[in-house]
Amino acid sequence: MTFSVAASGTAPLAYQWRKNGSGITGASSSSYTINSVATGDAASYDVVVNNSCGSVTSAPATLTVDTPPSILSQPASATKSVGESVTFSVSATGTGLAYQWRKNDSSISGANGSSHTILSVTADDAGSYDVVVSATCAPATTSAAATLTVVLPGQDFSLSVSPESGTAVPGTSAAYAVRIPSTGPEPFTGLAALSVNGLPAGVTASFTPPFLTSRATGILTLAATGSAGVGS
Repeated sequence: MTFSVAASGTAPLAYQWRKNGSGITGASSSSYTINSVATGDAASYDVVVNNSCGSVTSAPATLTVDTPPSILSQPASATKSVGESVTFSVSATGTGLAYQWRKNDSSISGANGSSHTILSVTADDAGSYDVVVSATCAPATTSAAATLTVVLPGQDFSLSVSPESGTAVPGTSAAYAVRIPSTGPEPFTGLAALSVNGLPAGVTASFTPPFLTSRATGILTLAATGSAGVGS
């Protein structure tokens, strides 16, 4: 990128290019070149021309640096019951961003924002969702895919939850508490693995494993199965 100025007056003429009003070291000719433009070069540029009679400052020239799109955060998968709402969102940077959400690789009409909301989920909404982010500079970039799982009333489902970490010694018992995530299908029923029936989302249940006979380490995961959309 090159800025240049044409000036007249009694010789010799002296030039001093400036960036945002501050002098640029070594920029002392009738033109100023930036060999490889970077984001930090975006600014207002002008030049002060001097001779023995005085000085004059040129009009400023603005350098705008366009940046390609880059995704900062990806949309997250979700599990929803029929009738619930779900929102997929993405965070991106770039100049002149534009968005196109897709379901199973097909564009969704009117879904052109940084987020896409389905107000009332139906069985047909289940699928893979992503977004193509474009900008003034090519190429466009596509987000990771987020999966929408739709649980129908009375449909069987399963989930796994991990209790908080704990420490126990041989000959004792250890109690662990788990919290059923409120983002899953609800209400939950028939959670036999937790010995709880009709346990709604967000409720904490406890589980005590058998007495320990030897020192052991590992991860304890509880599997819960049941049906969604029935019970309370």
